[in-house]
Amino acid sequence: MISSTAALILLLAVGLFGVLLGYVLRFLQMTLAKAQLEVNVRKTLNKARSNAEAILAEAYEESSETRRELEDRLQQTADLQTELSTKQQALEDSLNKIEVKNDKLGKAISHYTDKLTEISRSNNISPTEIKQALEQQITIDVNDYYQEKIKNLEQNYKKELQELITTELPNITRRTVRNATSTTINISGDEIGKIIGRDGINIKSFERYAGVDLVVDDQENTVNISSFDPKRRFIAKQSLVTLLEDGRINRERIYDQVQTTESELQVESLALLDRGLTDLGLESSDILSVEIKQHLSELYWRHSYGQNQLEHSLEVADIARLLAKRIEPKLMEAATLAGLLHDIGKSSLESTDHVAAGLLLLQQIKLDPNVTMAIREHHNDHATNLLSAILQSADAISSGRPGARTQSVDTYIKWLSDVENFIMNYEAVDNAYAFSGGREVQIMVKNKDYTKADLQQLGTILTRDLKAANLVHSPITLHLWREDEFTKKVA
Repeated sequence: MISSTAALILLLAVGLFGVLLGYVLRFLQMTLAKAQLEVNVRKTLNKARSNAEAILAEAYEESSETRRELEDRLQQTADLQTELSTKQQALEDSLNKIEVKNDKLGKAISHYTDKLTEISRSNNISPTEIKQALEQQITIDVNDYYQEKIKNLEQNYKKELQELITTELPNITRRTVRNATSTTINISGDEIGKIIGRDGINIKSFERYAGVDLVVDDQENTVNISSFDPKRRFIAKQSLVTLLEDGRINRERIYDQVQTTESELQVESLALLDRGLTDLGLESSDILSVEIKQHLSELYWRHSYGQNQLEHSLEVADIARLLAKRIEPKLMEAATLAGLLHDIGKSSLESTDHVAAGLLLLQQIKLDPNVTMAIREHHNDHATNLLSAILQSADAISSGRPGARTQSVDTYIKWLSDVENFIMNYEAVDNAYAFSGGREVQIMVKNKDYTKADLQQLGTILTRDLKAANLVHSPITLHLWREDEFTKKVA
């Protein structure tokens, strides 16, 4: 039996434990509720922050777009103001010129009125004599005026010519020398170190074995191969490309690759020549000596505007043969030989005149005089015989055809289209057709009242604007016709 005291203590202990347990449960409940509240608050804050960021981003985008529109409108306004100022200045200049011309005209009228009065005061002078005296005076004044104009023009042209030579000739010279003595290839940034090698040993070895100079541009990621000998440049370019594709570049690999490339290309050039001669039916020709064939194979290493000169010579020979077959079959063999040999002088590095150098080489073989004349005249403006005309036409077709000189057909057609569309944007032009590789353009003018002088002035403006737009980089001939005149010519 538990005493009342013990029972009381036990009851008190149970009560305290119940109170304590209730407090702990209440505390845990409050803690969980607080944690849940914090989670809800954090979610609410994150959601509110996301909404705020979205609103800010949208507002920023709208403000950016508004700012861009405002900037565009400001730019348009500035352009309009500039255009207006230009037109206003042009108008003021025109008014000033009109005033000057009116002043000169008034002085001229006054001058000839005084002259007429002076002449008419003379005794016993007829109206015919007055007219003759006045015409003589006007002729003298006009001659003096134009002499002064010519003198001023000569001085201005001489000054402009000196400025042109001073500013442009160095650029032309540098560009010509660079194109004739160097080749550039693009490389990746990690290939630069391989080309140079440790302490520059690879680049020095390549220059020694290939016989060229290498200039590595790490800013543009390019390698410039420089040499006056096109054959050495060609071999060096092919060797370097092969080495970069392989990835292994060292002194021994460089030497082996240069020797291998030279041998392979030499075999390739001879094979190309042999195939070409076989196609042309000249494989057993007695006229083509071993030395002449060697010079022809050397054309494989020469390029003009990206066109391989051996392939060009074989192509010209084939075109000339086909033209002769249609025009005069008796000239087929002569035309084929003329086409094959017309650029043989380009195999020589000792002369800048490839026609003269070629004729000097061909003195050792017995050529038909007409073939020699055709080769001599193949760059002339006019031909003295039918064979020369055939060779000139074949050479022009081979050089001017789409894709002949590093130009794809698509690029070529787009360029011709750009030239035609540029010209047709002028209000006076009804239509334009480019031909002859873009070197000539037929232009139909809408206005039937255009004089010859007006057409010449329009042609001058079009030529100037085409050059300013970088659409032509060589001489171009514009043929301008009025609609009625062109219709008459066609009919």
